[in-house]
Amino acid sequence: MKKLCIRQLMATSIILFSLAAIFMVSEADDVLAQQIDPLNESAAGMSDQGISKAGTMSPVSSASNDLGLRIFSQCFKTQPLENVFISPYSIFSALVMLYNGASANTRAEFDRVMLSGGIEIVTLNASCMELRKSLDAADPKVVFEAANSIWVKKTLKLKENFSKFNKYYHSSEALPLETPEAIDDWVKKNTRDKISLLLPDETIKMMSMALINAIYFKGSWSKTFEAAKTKKADFKTADGKAIKCDMMETFDDFRYFESGGLQAVELPYGSKRFVMRIFLPAPEYSIKDLIDSLAAGKFAEFSKKFYKREGTVKIPKFKISYENELSEVLKMLGISDAFSPQNADFGKMAELKPDSPKLFVNQVIHKTFVEVNEEGTEAAAVTAVMMKTMSAVSAIEPFKFTAERPFVFAIVDSVSETLIFTGVINDPVKAE
Repeated sequence: MKKLCIRQLMATSIILFSLAAIFMVSEADDVLAQQIDPLNESAAGMSDQGISKAGTMSPVSSASNDLGLRIFSQCFKTQPLENVFISPYSIFSALVMLYNGASANTRAEFDRVMLSGGIEIVTLNASCMELRKSLDAADPKVVFEAANSIWVKKTLKLKENFSKFNKYYHSSEALPLETPEAIDDWVKKNTRDKISLLLPDETIKMMSMALINAIYFKGSWSKTFEAAKTKKADFKTADGKAIKCDMMETFDDFRYFESGGLQAVELPYGSKRFVMRIFLPAPEYSIKDLIDSLAAGKFAEFSKKFYKREGTVKIPKFKISYENELSEVLKMLGISDAFSPQNADFGKMAELKPDSPKLFVNQVIHKTFVEVNEEGTEAAAVTAVMMKTMSAVSAIEPFKFTAERPFVFAIVDSVSETLIFTGVINDPVKAE
C-alpha cells in the first residue's frame, strides 16, 4: 500500500474541513433544455429527502455515501499500502453542481452512477440544500461550514437557469476566472487557511470555468483523551512491519459492536451528533475485504448495530496528507462521457456558439489532510476537476478496542448518517 503522510500532532484544537473543486474548460453546446424554476419554494421544501430522523439515512446521504465509498474502495485498490483519506460529502457536493449542467447521456451516466437513477433533479438539489443547512446548524459545539463558487472566464457566459439554480440551492458565488491567486485566496478563506490550491498559470489559461465546493469542520471529542495516558506502543503496518507510535487511551461508555471478526467503536464530538467510527478487522482478516464490504453496503448495515457499552479504547495519534487523481476511478465507475471531448454534453451550463468547442472534464484531483490527537480531529480536502477544450449498555465484560493494526475510520453526521470523511490507516507514524 502506497503510504500517506503522518507526523506527530502539534496543535491542541481540532479542525476538520474539506474542499472539492471542479474545473472546466469550454466546448460546444446543445439547445437549452428548460429547467424547473430554481426559485420554486415548493421544490426547495422537500427536506425529507435531505435530512432524516436520527439513525436513518436520507436518499441524498445514501447516494453521497455510496459514491464516496466506491471511490474509496477503488483508491485503496490502486494504493494498497497507502493511508487513504477522502471526503465523500465534498466530492458529491461538487459533482452535483456539475450534474446540473449536464444533458443527454452525460446526465444519464451521472444518474446511474451517483444517484442510482432515483432522485429527480429539483428534489436532489433541494435535498442537498436542506442537508447542508442541517449540518451547518447541527451542533453549537462543532463548527461545520460549506461554501460553493463558480469561476468563469470573461469569454464564457453562463446560462441564466444554470447560474440561478446553483446560486439558489448551493449558495454558489459567481467569480471571474482570471488568476491562480484568486482561487487560492478563496480556498484559504473558506478553509480558514488550512488548504491551499495554487494552480499553475497555464492551467488557469486553459480553463473556461471552475466549480468549487469547500467544507470546514472543527470539533473536539465529547470526552478528550488524557495526554498523560498516551504512550509509545506497537502498531503492525499493512506490510507486516512493527513500528512504534503514540497510542492514546481512554475508558468510558461508548457505542460499540463486534461481529464476525470485526470490532467497531464510535467516538463522538461535541454534543455527539458528529462522530468518528473506527472499524478494526481481526488480525486474520484483510483491510481490503473490510473496505470492499463497506463499499458493497455494509457501512449502512453496520451503522445500525452500535450499542452502548463500556470499554477501553486505544487509537494512535496520526497526521496524514493524501493525493489522488480520480478521473480514471470515475470512468471505471461508469462516468465516462463527461471526460470525452466528443461525447461530453454540458449544454445547460453556458451560452456557446454551435461551432464552439464544448465543455468537458479532463482531470479530477483530490487532496486531503487529517490530524487526530487527544483533543480531537483536524482535516481538510480539495477536489479539482479540470476541464480542457477540444473540438468535438450491557452487563457483560468491558470490551477492549486497541487499534494496533490497519483500520478504517469515518467521520459521520449521526442524524442524517452522512459520511463526511473516510480513510484507512496503514502506518500512523510515516512522516508527511
